[in-house]
Amino acid sequence: MIYFTGDLFLGLDNFVDVDKEVLNTLDRKNNKIIINLESVILENCLPNSRLDKSSIIYTDRKSFLYFANQFKKAELFFNMGNNHLHDFGYSGILETIKFFNQNNVNYFGFKSKDEDLSYIIISDQGFRVKLEATSTDLMEVMSCTTRTSDFYISDYNLYDYQSPIKKDFDINVLLPHWGKEYIYYPKSEILNLSINWIKHNVDFVIGNHPHVIQGSIYSSVFFSLGNFYFKNFRKKNGLWHIWSRKSRESILVGLDVKNKKTSVIGLIYNNSSVRICENSFDYYISLSEMLSNLKNNKKLYYSFFETEYYKFLKLNKGLIVKIKLYVNIIKIKIYEKLFKKDYY
Repeated sequence: MIYFTGDLFLGLDNFVDVDKEVLNTLDRKNNKIIINLESVILENCLPNSRLDKSSIIYTDRKSFLYFANQFKKAELFFNMGNNHLHDFGYSGILETIKFFNQNNVNYFGFKSKDEDLSYIIISDQGFRVKLEATSTDLMEVMSCTTRTSDFYISDYNLYDYQSPIKKDFDINVLLPHWGKEYIYYPKSEILNLSINWIKHNVDFVIGNHPHVIQGSIYSSVFFSLGNFYFKNFRKKNGLWHIWSRKSRESILVGLDVKNKKTSVIGLIYNNSSVRICENSFDYYISLSEMLSNLKNNKKLYYSFFETEYYKFLKLNKGLIVKIKLYVNIIKIKIYEKLFKKDYY
């Protein structure tokens, strides 16, 4: 069985436990777990290289190893093909690669001048499964996708992806890092793109980046799995980015390659652990039902998404939301001044 998780960011001195019930599902002999790792792994902070971004993050080695060492039987694969790969530039990527190689950690998701790790082919139940990372440099994502640096995610923007004819693999799984953050449905271009991929040699699409659960279509296209675990973090301006409950929910997608079937488990995390959550699963089902009803009418879906996006923008600019935000900022500042330590 191959399992796919949502976004993972552990941060510093943060020892996150995977709940026993979740481990019992994942950590079994011959299981493969594909994790979307949203940070480089560093010993100490380096000068950041992404001056165009409001947030630069990394995970320390101890926190990463504590998380990874909970899995005794399953094999972990960390996908780094996302917009945080270049947060600390060439040096951050090199240090992460060196650390992974020293600790026998499986990783993929990018290319360099010397090596193509944008995809890997793994064996499961006698089938060769290709896992390929892709992304876009659009402002809503800001990944380094093409040959603009020594490391890049792919030779193409995801909107130009062409599926190869199956020769060296049996099943093609595309892992796009895409979409607008915090919106519960994919934009119409992404919906149409994924439908076209499924018609042309892509068997499964497992997306990430929006930091919330989005639905699925055909039980083979999952637009966003949400945050498996993503620590609150401090932005460049000194303020904390604090995740809402919906951003702490995710789904775990299981792929039975022999029968070409998927299964879904709902999850939620708190500050220190990840556990199963039926509400997350129920919410995923409701989103998927809406997508199923609208996916074949492009004009109707376009109007639906634009309405949902407008609601999101209007809600986040509302007076009550702004008051809660400023109250929270003041509370955190007072706490950190009094106790001389981070709130999170």
